[in-house]
Amino acid sequence: MVVDALSFRGRGVTCMLVERISKPLTWGKLHLGRLQMGSLGNSFAERAARSLMIPLVVLGLFLRARGYLFSTISMWLDEAAWVGYLLEKPLLKSSVFRPIGFMAISKGLSDTLGPSEAVLRFMPWAAGIAATLMAPFIARRLFRSEASRLLFVAILALDPAAIDLSKEFKPYSVGIALHAGILLLALRYAETRRTRDLAYLLALVFPASLFAQDSVFAYPGVFLLIAIESLRERRYRKLFASAGVAALTALLLGGSYYLMWRHIPKHDDQDWGRKYDIFYVQPPTADGSEPPQTKTDWLVGRYAELAKLPGERRLLWTSRQVKSRTLSELRSVDGVVWTALNFAGIALIASRRQWQKGLLLVLPLATMATLNALGFWPFGPFRANAFVIVYMAGIASEVFDRNANRVVLGDLLPATALVLVPLFIFERGWHRQKEMTNVVAPSAFATVIKDLVSLQGADYEGPKEMVIGDNWSCDPWRYYTRYNPRVTSTMGHDLKRRFRLLCRKDMDRILRSVRAQIRKGRRAWIVASNENTIANLERDWPEDLEKTQLVHVEGATHLIVGVARATPKPVEPPPPPPEEQAPESEESGSFEMPSNSQLP
Repeated sequence: MVVDALSFRGRGVTCMLVERISKPLTWGKLHLGRLQMGSLGNSFAERAARSLMIPLVVLGLFLRARGYLFSTISMWLDEAAWVGYLLEKPLLKSSVFRPIGFMAISKGLSDTLGPSEAVLRFMPWAAGIAATLMAPFIARRLFRSEASRLLFVAILALDPAAIDLSKEFKPYSVGIALHAGILLLALRYAETRRTRDLAYLLALVFPASLFAQDSVFAYPGVFLLIAIESLRERRYRKLFASAGVAALTALLLGGSYYLMWRHIPKHDDQDWGRKYDIFYVQPPTADGSEPPQTKTDWLVGRYAELAKLPGERRLLWTSRQVKSRTLSELRSVDGVVWTALNFAGIALIASRRQWQKGLLLVLPLATMATLNALGFWPFGPFRANAFVIVYMAGIASEVFDRNANRVVLGDLLPATALVLVPLFIFERGWHRQKEMTNVVAPSAFATVIKDLVSLQGADYEGPKEMVIGDNWSCDPWRYYTRYNPRVTSTMGHDLKRRFRLLCRKDMDRILRSVRAQIRKGRRAWIVASNENTIANLERDWPEDLEKTQLVHVEGATHLIVGVARATPKPVEPPPPPPEEQAPESEESGSFEMPSNSQLP
């Protein structure tokens, strides 16, 4: 009896454990089925459409892992500069341009684990992974048809800027993830209207600006959605709770402005407007006539550029089979298609009276345009606006949404034709390096340092030699020689003994510094990372300087030149004057010297 009782009790405990374990698994199966990863459906078209979701997500995760988990990409100029600000300046001063929450967590991680590339880029990379994994959940709640869901996931998973920014020490990837998370939780609350889901949404919205300032563009739509839903249900407690969080969020923004954002130089909007065309700058007119482009024209033009973002991979298209002129035409056609999809999507949202999508997808863009007109935020396809891809993907995918009772093979067409086919035809690098040069710059500076030591000689014991770096090389040099744990632990002492860094902005100053070293009888080294500086050094090298070593790192990403005084060319003596020759004999054709007896 005792054994039977214990056995029964044991079976009861086992059943309870199995039930507790199987319950979340069952939940996962059901919900992953909604995500199109559980039950794939009955028809061939349904299985094909839903099975495509998995490789899209997996490919997006792989491209984000490449360059981070393996084949690590070196820090470039902006990243290395911000590492210096992070580790050398107080947190408030280093957070004037960067979100204080992002900088604080990055500093804590670097102090604990060391300021390696992987540690400093962990938050952007984790955010990139999170955004990719959230895409199917957002698509399921945002659209009814598999065509729109697949296209939305394909855009977010394979967007080249989102992939590159997830491997860079900047908060832009975090911004993409926050906008995706806010959109997901807002859609979930609109679907369930549960208090718990509202709490999740407000808990994410309140601190979001501490990690990405651009999250404020999502606030008007989210709080309006909560207010409208609360009033329709007459749930005034939800309304008051959301109003309280909105007030606290406004105080948080005000404090951030007072402590940090107001210290941003006021002239930056004009400087950035001229350099990147992200603020309207009225061109001067000598005769006082109207400017050739008004602010409205400029805003519409910049928005049209933003509308093309879901297809921005066309900037990377290369092909040996397709002529360059034909490829340019294809890029133009692709841009027109995405622009048309954007305007058609907005029109459909309005005609279908989908006010929730209007608040969550369109209003953030209108808010950004308003703040740009007031001079507070850039507008256009700029790296600070990378988060826009979430909204542009949703608007473009709206065109293919329909109230479908079943899945058809045509649902695979939008994602396949607009994203996958161009990707597999024209892609060559697969993000082995950072590819979107308008977002980030390629870098292999860790290799530069190794090559420089190798060129100097493994057994070099002479005095320190001067390294003259251009304006794109100095900050990465400081990062790798001062802070990077791998380089400082293996080569730090050797680098301090061998080299001394001198920073110069342009080619003329670089060459003047090189000549100053040469006059002292010493060899100098030039390290250039700016493409203009590299081109100038290769095209206009002076004759009084001799290249003793020259190495291109990673193609033409960096240039290393060893320089010495040019060896003077030996002066050749003038040729001797021609000797006078007597006329040749007519008989033999030669001349013979007469003998003494024949002389008169």
